[in-house]
Amino acid sequence: MKQKNKDLCEALRRSEPEVPQLSADFAKLLAEQLKERDKGRDSLPNNPYKWLRLVAAIFVGIILVSGIAIAAIHFSKSYGFQDSRSSGNTLVEQYPSPVGGGRGEAFSNIRLDSLLGIVATHYGCTVVYRDEQPRSLRISTTWNQSQPLSSFVGLLNELDGLRLTTEGDTIFVSYK
Repeated sequence: MKQKNKDLCEALRRSEPEVPQLSADFAKLLAEQLKERDKGRDSLPNNPYKWLRLVAAIFVGIILVSGIAIAAIHFSKSYGFQDSRSSGNTLVEQYPSPVGGGRGEAFSNIRLDSLLGIVATHYGCTVVYRDEQPRSLRISTTWNQSQPLSSFVGLLNELDGLRLTTEGDTIFVSYK
């Protein structure tokens, strides 16, 4: 029976390829040797190609950001957007007014004196400032050109610290 088992084992060995088995100590020793060999390869000062890759990456990043900035400038110019810092009159949009028909305009971050100049020209009146401080106030508002002047003045009177009154064809502006 022992002979049969030996013959069977021998037959199995011949049918399977031999695979060397690594001992745990040998595997640990091999891993340490590989770590020791590769120790200096990943540090930047020892590898000049890593420096070149870093410089190339920075260069590509700068070109990418510059391209995005140029595209944004081109986009804003071709679609008519303006920088609100360049002009006191910042007309955001014109729209058909739902109340009373006519046309409406929306203003964003516009100086009060510029806005009242536009409104006064439309209604054919003059603006008198009793105080100088309100002139430089910046506001955002909408204006329906078909509404009477008194409704627009009432809208601006809702702002804290601002007082507008109309007498005839004159708008008086002062602080409350």
